[in-house]
Amino acid sequence: MRIPPSERTSQQLGELLSHGVADGDARVELLKLAVRRIVEEALEAEVAEVLGREHYVHGASSKAIREELDWLTPSAFARR
Repeated sequence: MRIPPSERTSQQLGELLSHGVADGDARVELLKLAVRRIVEEALEAEVAEVLGREHYVHGASSKAIREELDWLTPSAFARR
């Protein structure tokens, strides 16, 4: 199972905080990661709302879409 980007960013934040943020570079990195996590969580929530499902959970409509778009794959062109 894939890990959502916000979870990876949370792990990075945890690692940074465990080492301390005494110098300026670490504080800048901490701020960047915190903003990234906020944006990732907002995007993940928006995608979940639009798709009507959680992260990487395949619904019945996903299979239908993949089957409908199958003709775009290189192997489909080879079969023609």
